[in-house]
This record gives sequence, structure tokens and C-alpha cells, in this order.
Amino acid sequence: MQRLKSGRYINATVAEVNAFVKEAEQMIEKYGWQEKTVMPYSFPVKVTKILRDLRDYGRCTKGSQLYLISLANGLAEIMEAWEKYELAEKVTIRIIKSGKLAQFTPEVAQEFIADGMAELV
Repeated sequence: MQRLKSGRYINATVAEVNAFVKEAEQMIEKYGWQEKTVMPYSFPVKVTKILRDLRDYGRCTKGSQLYLISLANGLAEIMEAWEKYELAEKVTIRIIKSGKLAQFTPEVAQEFIADGMAELV
């Protein structure tokens, strides 16, 4: 995702923020992240809430715009990591306690198996 520019004199334009929001919304829709949360404060916030706040960028003071840019750029970093995980190779394991199937990267699956919590399917 493209980071938004911010500084003392040069900040992202409304058009750039809107393009960022559009790209983020497409990723959320593609991967089904509508209920995912992040922790920019001491409590969780849905990613969709952050994007709603970003839509008001053009109506905000410069200080609030700088804050929203910082929030957006942090979200971009998180969403890129989520996407990397989504695109990674996965293996299916069975959780021993519940019998449910789950998919994880081979490294994470191996940890569950090594701890005796799961078995490879």
C-alpha cells in the first residue's frame, strides 16, 4: 500500500487519502477482514472504523489530518503483514481438543503439533 505523505508543510491531499481508503477497502473485501481490529489505543478498533474516520480527512484541521495520516500509515503496515500471511502457503491441522480443522503456515502448524495440541491432516 502507498504510504501517505505528512510533514510540516506538505501533507497528503484529499484525493490521495481517498485513494488510500479505496485500496484498503478493496483489501478488506478481498480477504474478509471486516471484523478485524487493530490497537492504536489501549482498546481495539475495527479497521473499517479507521477508514470511516479517514473519509472525513478533508473536513479536519491540519493537526487532525496529521494524526489521521499517521493512523493510516500504521494501518497500511499492518494490512501488508496480514496480506503476506494470507498469501503464504498453508497446511491443514486438526485441533486435538475440539477436533476442528484449521489452516496455518507450516511454521505455526509445527508449533501446535510439537506442543501436542494438533495433528497434521
